[in-house]
Amino acid sequence: MKSGEGRVCQNPWLNQGHTVEFSPDGKRLLVGSSGFDAVFEFDTDSGEVVWEWFAWDHGFDRSKLGHYVVRSEAKCKALEAMGHEVLLVDDPGKYEFGIPTRQKPAHLNSASYDSEGRILVTLFHQGAGYVVDRKTGDAQEVISGLINPHKLSRRKRGGYFISDTRRGKLIFIDENYRRTSEIALAGTPGIERSPQLSEYLQNTTELREELFACIDIHRSSLWLIDVKRRSYRGIKFPVEWSVHDVASLGRQHGLRIRGLVGTQFGKVAAFARQLKIIHHFSVDGCEVTALVLDSQDRQRQLDV
Repeated sequence: MKSGEGRVCQNPWLNQGHTVEFSPDGKRLLVGSSGFDAVFEFDTDSGEVVWEWFAWDHGFDRSKLGHYVVRSEAKCKALEAMGHEVLLVDDPGKYEFGIPTRQKPAHLNSASYDSEGRILVTLFHQGAGYVVDRKTGDAQEVISGLINPHKLSRRKRGGYFISDTRRGKLIFIDENYRRTSEIALAGTPGIERSPQLSEYLQNTTELREELFACIDIHRSSLWLIDVKRRSYRGIKFPVEWSVHDVASLGRQHGLRIRGLVGTQFGKVAAFARQLKIIHHFSVDGCEVTALVLDSQDRQRQLDV
């Protein structure tokens, strides 16, 4: 794809995209689809899917609520015959926002390139990071015991890192998947959310070697951590923003994607009678619309 050109990459199973990453040669685009616990790799020239992986098809098909989630009617009937509760998802078009987080078996929230044809994925509900073999689809657990982790990624100097989200920690791992060190952001000042909420360290990105950007939702802050110099600084962002990821862009790339930057942001404003109310605003702060979801993330009307 030539510089300045646009390309639409889409798939009916692509829903609630959580991470996006270009391959080292720029010819592929890797997208983590949280809505259906899937990963898609697109050819940037054609926009076609060249590789895909569904957690449900590779052993991660049972939710913490006890039910199974499958795409195959035959598998659904087989599980039901054994007395299991099964959610058959054979038409993604029926789920505007994908499967509700609590009903998903995995809540896959990141996909990233590793070396030697492998893909790194992070599974929120499993509290673990995995290396996926592109040829077989097999997933090897490489770190576990985390609480709702985000974004297992390869480190520029070698090894890996991942956010232990609910503990507010950035964890470093060596090439043999052994933990080597960690940075704890829990307990830092500046909390802007309810004190009853736990830590919530979202995605972490290595901007350049040894410089990491950590998204701290609990404090509405972006932490820039220089591991080599053992220094850090915090940058506040508006509490209404829902920041998922950051990337380092030069001026040239910034101009190329300028038209893709969102023009709205959402704010979860309240909970009433088990209804979640999300207000959408334009960048100048004017409210555009409001969305009301029930406990199953289905759209509802709010009776005033």
